[in-house]
Amino acid sequence: MVDEVKKGNRTTSTFNKAGWTNIQRKFNKQTGCQYSMYKFKNRAFKLKKLYGSFKKLLNQTGFGWDNINNRVIVDDETLWEIHVKEHTEWATFRKEGFPLYSQLCVVIGDTYAT
Repeated sequence: MVDEVKKGNRTTSTFNKAGWTNIQRKFNKQTGCQYSMYKFKNRAFKLKKLYGSFKKLLNQTGFGWDNINNRVIVDDETLWEIHVKEHTEWATFRKEGFPLYSQLCVVIGDTYAT
């Protein structure tokens, strides 16, 4: 996906037809699978939603991002407990970080509307 952004195959909010086709072909070739375009677009939608949730987390006071370790850093561990009660999906970020964040910044970046 990052390659397609660099090639200019993204419109203001999504990939153009050439971008989607290239993503599908490359993935199917690398994995030997034959996924439909619908699967790729659906996955991209889910990643965009996850990215938005993660950005919301990082905008909370006391939270930050460690680019080296691809992990969330927090000033006070009790903040996690407070925020995870309201946003249960953030619990995953606490345990696993968000390894795709840097790539999604390129792919989604400023195209994400809050």
